[in-house]
Amino acid sequence: MATERIEGRSIVRTESVLGGKPRIEGTRIGIHHVAPLVLEGDDSVEHVVTVTYPELSGNDVLSALAYYIENREEMEAMREQRREAVEAHRRDPDTITGPDDLPPELRPE
Repeated sequence: MATERIEGRSIVRTESVLGGKPRIEGTRIGIHHVAPLVLEGDDSVEHVVTVTYPELSGNDVLSALAYYIENREEMEAMREQRREAVEAHRRDPDTITGPDDLPPELRPE
């Protein structure tokens, strides 16, 4: 069985972009932004490239999916770290999530 090479942009890491998380070359779009949309069944590849990230090609999305699948353990660990950070942020009493959290003098009327 022959395998076909996907000709999307390369997946790169740059420490100063997205904290070194893998992303699609020439963009600030991380694999963690794209792959779950398709893998979790929320969006099709076509939807991702026409609505969510029109700057990407179908092959870019397929490259992101391939990277995610080939590095699933790493990608799942990144997702868990992100989830934990969001939960910690939500539990912080100083976090402002909306107008009701602002001091009265700063709230919109």
